[in-house]
Amino acid sequence: MRKLLSVLLLFVLASASAFAQKGIVSGTVKDAATGEEIIGANVVIRGTTTGAATDPFGEFKFFANPGVYDVEVRFIGYKTQILKDVTVKEDAATVLEVKLEEDVEALDEVVVVAKADRGSERILILDRKASDIVLEKIGVQELSKVGAGDAAQGLKKVVGLSVQGSRFVVVRGLGDRYNVGQLNGFPVASPNPDNRVLPFDIFPTDVIKNLSVAKSFSPDQYADFTGASINLATKDYPDDPVLSINFGMGFNTQSTGDAFLFDSQQSEDFLGFNSTRETPAIVGGGPAAGEGFFTSSNAETYTEDNFFNTSFDPVVEDAPVNSSMGISYGNLFELGGERKLGVFLSANHSRDFVYSFGRLAQLRAVGGYRNNFNFDRYAYNTATSGLANVTYIINERNSVTLNTLYTHLSSNDVLQTNGFYFDRDPLDVWTRRITYKDYGLLATQISGNHELSPKIKLEWGFSRSAATANEPDRRQLTFTYNRGELDLEQYRFNNIDRADNHRFFSELDDTDNAGRIGATFITRENEDDPDNPFTAIKAGVQVRDKTREFFIRRFLYVPTTPQFFDQFPTIDPSNIDGVVNLQNLNNGNYSVVESTNPSDDYDASLFILAPYAEYQKQLVPNKLKMNLGLRVEVSEQVTNFNLQTDSDLLPRRDQTLSSTDFFPSLSLRYNVTDNNILRFSASRTISRPDFKEVANFQYQPFFGSITVVGNEALENGYNYNFDLRYEKYTEDGGLLAATLFSKVLNNPLTTVIQAGAVFLQSWQNADNGSVQGIELESRRSLGFLGPRFEDFSLNANVSFLLSNIDIAEGGSLSNTSNSRGLVGASPYLINADLSYNKEKESLGYNFTLAFNTFGRRLFGLGVQGAGDIFERPVNTLNLSTRLDLGEARQWSLKASANNLLNPNIVIEQELLNADGSVDEVLELNAFQQGVTFSIGVGYNFLAR
Repeated sequence: MRKLLSVLLLFVLASASAFAQKGIVSGTVKDAATGEEIIGANVVIRGTTTGAATDPFGEFKFFANPGVYDVEVRFIGYKTQILKDVTVKEDAATVLEVKLEEDVEALDEVVVVAKADRGSERILILDRKASDIVLEKIGVQELSKVGAGDAAQGLKKVVGLSVQGSRFVVVRGLGDRYNVGQLNGFPVASPNPDNRVLPFDIFPTDVIKNLSVAKSFSPDQYADFTGASINLATKDYPDDPVLSINFGMGFNTQSTGDAFLFDSQQSEDFLGFNSTRETPAIVGGGPAAGEGFFTSSNAETYTEDNFFNTSFDPVVEDAPVNSSMGISYGNLFELGGERKLGVFLSANHSRDFVYSFGRLAQLRAVGGYRNNFNFDRYAYNTATSGLANVTYIINERNSVTLNTLYTHLSSNDVLQTNGFYFDRDPLDVWTRRITYKDYGLLATQISGNHELSPKIKLEWGFSRSAATANEPDRRQLTFTYNRGELDLEQYRFNNIDRADNHRFFSELDDTDNAGRIGATFITRENEDDPDNPFTAIKAGVQVRDKTREFFIRRFLYVPTTPQFFDQFPTIDPSNIDGVVNLQNLNNGNYSVVESTNPSDDYDASLFILAPYAEYQKQLVPNKLKMNLGLRVEVSEQVTNFNLQTDSDLLPRRDQTLSSTDFFPSLSLRYNVTDNNILRFSASRTISRPDFKEVANFQYQPFFGSITVVGNEALENGYNYNFDLRYEKYTEDGGLLAATLFSKVLNNPLTTVIQAGAVFLQSWQNADNGSVQGIELESRRSLGFLGPRFEDFSLNANVSFLLSNIDIAEGGSLSNTSNSRGLVGASPYLINADLSYNKEKESLGYNFTLAFNTFGRRLFGLGVQGAGDIFERPVNTLNLSTRLDLGEARQWSLKASANNLLNPNIVIEQELLNADGSVDEVLELNAFQQGVTFSIGVGYNFLAR
């Protein structure tokens, strides 16, 4: 830890000493007549090659030795201008404002073609300014600045967004089921069955060009969202060749170098790819394959070669340092004429070791616990990704892009709990669960953009994504011991509920195929002419075909002779394999019996055919623009499943939701001035139940936790969305914005608790719901405070919201509250990052302090009169720094310290009086994640 802190300090000191070198010459070049920025103008010190070209904003910056020079500014079609006696001072900035006059005797027409950097903060601000919808964007430049390691961390910077469990996004209080995730504009299968939106932490920063968050609906988007449509655009070819490698390492204060429990198989699949956890051939294919249930009580002799050979005992080793590595290559090849081929390839791998400890508790009812455990969790996580992008540029009007992305995540988790469990009283329970989860996604996309004429543009594309989510060979055993005597001498094998001791296998396969074709017809082109205002029509059709296959198998460990327990009254949990082993199995002391339920197997599909059209018109030239759209979705969703009480797997029940829905939208954009914009949007959208919310499959996240089950009676919900936003764009490229929004939810889907022999968490259509709020945002340089602050920038946003959902009382529901806020909705969100950026000739430096917090939010539901469950605010503070070194900035060094405050993550439950007032707040869960320090180095071999 001290070494990593020393590296951080050395970065700061090195940058400070390096800044006392050359001076800076910067400024803008504009057209003298129109005031428009000139892109690609050359600004050089006369008689030298020292200088720079202007960027897409007409700005330039270069370094020069102190002295007095003549500066020459030239661009094709304009008269060359020479600025006399320009003084450059050491460690100071000289700012030039240049206005070029057109050379009428030069070329009749000059066309400048430049590829805008869609990862640049300034470019993305311009995209947002030009947008007709309520839109936010964050690019790779900003992700790198704030030290975000993946897309989920980057989304925390967007106003109105928070992230639950490090990966799942809540937008304006609306959780996963109300949002849509896309990859390069296409829907993508989610590799996590618990969420319908793909988990964004599977995308490392190295493959991201930008993230866009559309909070208002337009007809060219799928209508199944109310919070936001989040699109991740992957990197494509660079203008200059790149061949770079990077390495990183990290240290966590709670895990690195300390004793860590590993699954005994982790050494064989340390890269995160399963190699040892498949079901052995001897157990057959099970009921799903028509082969019946497996039982070990036959004449077979079982060995390590033909039976389950994974251990119930973990391996104890010191946790290594976290690590990461990556390589990327990109180039643009000239093929002759206007034809070009752009290529970008990238591969990344990382691993980390996370230890957490604390308390897991759950109230059974008022005045009593269902369970009250202490826990220790050891998680070894890996992430692997590969990206290949090939763009064929036919000419400046036509291009075709092929994009392939592969991501793979694994989590190897050892969870141990001990404490009170209601069904074992007066004994306490000790448990161990070893879980390996394997998530994969392969997405292949091809798309084309064509300008058939100045007034007709065509775009098309096809995407196929395949996701897998496997949980092979989860192992769980439970033991009882005398309360208050946590001693190895007291542990006995627990045999009250056979399902508590098991092996568990699950497989999920999702495919999502999508196609689109659309065209824009500009019927009138001039936006400034009141007699001929701009008018356009966008139209197209989209199709989506999504399927899922899911099944699990359970194998229970069942003692067959009472003497088996008498022989082992003092089981050692550190040597479970000494008892649960093949010798005792073959001796008949216990058996392994399959206990797969009819509800453990389901499949589902969703088909959508969606034509759409949008009419765009300048109602007041250069002032007021209207977009009026309509989308029609013809859809059919089918879920085939069985109930747990059904007698056989086949034939299955099915739930079918077929509908033809119309989704109108209206967007108005009023330019108060060129840099002050007022936006209004209104739309209707849909909320479809997810496959897992319908299927009757039951799942228990950990021993003693509440069981989750689907509800085949769910129906579609419909939502009405309204946004009013004011944006002010500053001359330095900054932004100030304020947004009012309102959501009206009809027939919304929400979490409920069903009563019965055990409590079941499920979903139900509520009567109605609503969300209202305000978002405030500021993104700008602090140079307006004075010259000393010109290298500082502050991005900050805050959101306030109110949410409510009403559920019909009665029936089988057992949840206490039937009128409440939305799960995951925070009354306030605050994001802020303060950055210091400095540029020298051979050194670029960035230093960023980022802060994030949220208000107390609903986490779960109370039952039988107990109050609801809430998550307390969590204050997160991260520090990151980056150095770019060398004449061509070929070296990059970065360091970060994340979760500096190391706050307690606390889940608490309210206990209520008879009148519904809060009598007491009881802490259920509490844990910390530790502080993580990391350093990294990168080198670009082709920098020039």
